[in-house]
Amino acid sequence: MSGKILVVEDEVDIQLTLQAILEGAGHQVLVASNGAEGLEKLQEHEPDLVISDVNMDVMDGWEFVERLRVHPRLRFTPVIFMTSLAAHEDRLRGLRLGADDYLNKPPNVEELETRVEAALQRSQAMRSTLGPPEEETAAPADFQGDLSQLSPGAILAMFEFESKTGLLELKLSGEVGRIWLRDGRVVDAELGGDSGATGLDAVYAIVLWKAGRFSFRKEDVDREDVINNPTTHLLMEAARLADEGGREG
Repeated sequence: MSGKILVVEDEVDIQLTLQAILEGAGHQVLVASNGAEGLEKLQEHEPDLVISDVNMDVMDGWEFVERLRVHPRLRFTPVIFMTSLAAHEDRLRGLRLGADDYLNKPPNVEELETRVEAALQRSQAMRSTLGPPEEETAAPADFQGDLSQLSPGAILAMFEFESKTGLLELKLSGEVGRIWLRDGRVVDAELGGDSGATGLDAVYAIVLWKAGRFSFRKEDVDREDVINNPTTHLLMEAARLADEGGREG
């Protein structure tokens, strides 16, 4: 699958290498040397995928993705972070901001092509699911989609950034998870099915889902805040618990 790809990278040699590899694979490639230039290229060309470095002058990759994710037309554009940062916290920060994948720097050619292909497929599926882009003057009141294309963690991070209030409902194999948000903050959650988890336990279980469907609708939320944690902490704690569970298994 070919696509239009924006590469945001301040090292010229890596920029040229990525451009050569991606164009050789049949993609149209746009380049930018920092996040500020990348935002300009995004709005002008609306690419199918962004590959961005993290550490850049003028505007780094963190701020670049933060601004991208609040743009009404562009916020669902897949982003692959390319970085030499290996710390678990750095990767969690990227995922919280809405990064879809990571590549080590410098990238392996085969891995690059594989991850780009997967991201472009997700991009196509997401556009098909969500329909045509919204006008810049209005954010969607309600929307739905596939959790294999947009993870629960990315959804919550986006809603926190946009200060959403309403009910996020997620469904997977007969289980139904509900997360209530007020001004972007998770205030309560419950998980139906066998577990019957509520509060923090429900949030920690739901954010690890890799498949299923989600829908969000705006509504007043008068529930008590039983979570009392920012989204960043919730995602990091869910990842820590999952790591512990994996080691015990």
